[in-house]
Amino acid sequence: MSTPSAVVRPSRHPAAAGPRAVPALDVVEVRTLDGLIRHEREWNEALEASNVRHPFLTHEWVRTWLESFDGEGRPRVLFLRDGDRTVAVAPFVERRRKLYGVQARCLELMWNEHVQRSGLILAAPVEPVLAALWDAMRRLGGWDLLHLTQVPEATPELDAFRRYAARDGLAVGAWESSHSPYVPLAGGWDAYWSRISKDRRRKLRQKENRLERKGALTLEIVEDGPELDEALAEGYRIEGAAWKAGAGTAIRCDPRTEKLYTGFARRAAARGWNRQVFLRVGDRRIAWFYAVEYAGRFFVLKTGYDPRYRPYAPGMVLHKMMIRRAYERGLEEFDFLGDSADWKLDWTDVVRRHTWLWVFDRGLRARWIHAAKFHLAPRLGRSRVLRRLGRGIGRVEA
Repeated sequence: MSTPSAVVRPSRHPAAAGPRAVPALDVVEVRTLDGLIRHEREWNEALEASNVRHPFLTHEWVRTWLESFDGEGRPRVLFLRDGDRTVAVAPFVERRRKLYGVQARCLELMWNEHVQRSGLILAAPVEPVLAALWDAMRRLGGWDLLHLTQVPEATPELDAFRRYAARDGLAVGAWESSHSPYVPLAGGWDAYWSRISKDRRRKLRQKENRLERKGALTLEIVEDGPELDEALAEGYRIEGAAWKAGAGTAIRCDPRTEKLYTGFARRAAARGWNRQVFLRVGDRRIAWFYAVEYAGRFFVLKTGYDPRYRPYAPGMVLHKMMIRRAYERGLEEFDFLGDSADWKLDWTDVVRRHTWLWVFDRGLRARWIHAAKFHLAPRLGRSRVLRRLGRGIGRVEA
C-alpha cells in the first residue's frame, strides 16, 4: 500500500543550540511517485534558486528515472519549507540491501550507472538548511545506512554531513569515484584549439579531409518535433552497431534503459534542453551524441558511431565540431561526463571529482557494515587467507 506524504515539524537539535541553532522548518516527506509529480512546481522553484548546474537533479530526469527503474528503491524525498518557500529538496530512495551478510535499511540518493551526478537541492543559505535537513533525517529515522552517491567533491553537503555525523557520534566513510573531464569554455575557440597538441590537430585534420572525400561533413541537431522519435531510434541503432551491443551496454540492451533515455529526451525537448546530434557525411549519419544543453552547459550522456567509419574517427570529429559550436554559442562548459579516459583527456586536463559518502547509524548492523567495509574488506584484498575468510562471511552487495 502506498504511503502518503507526511508533514512534520522538527524540533531544534540540542547539539546545535546557540548561534548555529537549527531553524524550525516544515518537512514534507514524499514516499510515492504520484506524490513527487504533485510537487513538480515546488521542486522546480527550488532548483531554479539553487546552484545546481546539471540535468540529473531536474524533476524531469528524476521522475523518468523512477518510472524506468521502479525496482531500484521507494521514493523518500524530503522537501524543507520556510513558510511558503521551499529551501531544500533531498531526493532519496529507500532500499533494503544485503551487505556483508546482514540486511540493512539504506537511505540513498537516487543513483545507478545512468546517474552521472547527484546531490541535494539547496535554495537558501546552506549551513542552516543542511543543519535542519540533518535534524529531520535523524528524527524521521528508519535507516541503518545513509548514502550520498556520486556527489561533486566541492558540494557543501559532503563536509556538513561529515561534521554532523562526527558531532552525533556516527561513523562515516568516503570513497572517491569518477573524475569527469570537462572543457571550461573561456578564451575563445582559437585559443583553445591552439592548446591541443600539434600531432592531435594534424591527425584530426587528416581524418576530416578523408571523410570529406566521401561527402560533405555537416551537423544535424534534432531538438524537438515529429522527428525526435526517429532521431532517437537512429541514435540507438548507431550506438549498438559497434561494440556496445555485444558488451550488453547499449541502450537497447535493457528496456528500462531505453525507457529512461526516450522518456527523458521527450521531457527535455519540451523544456528546450534536448540535443540529438548527428555527424553526417553526405546523406549518411555516421556518429551520434545523446546530449543536453542545460544551464549554459553542454552535457554528453551517450555517444555512438557507425563502425564502418571507424578508421576516420567520426566520434572525435564530432567532438571537435560540437566543442567549437559550444564556444560559438557562448556556453560555459562542455562536459564529457563519466570517468576520465585517455581520449577525453586529449581534449582537456580539467576534471570534476565525485565522492560517495556513507554515514552509519549506531545500531549493530550499521557498525558491522562499517567495520567490514572500511576495515576488514581492505585487509581481505591484501591477504589470501583473509580473502578465503571473507568468502565464508558471505559478503553480498546488492
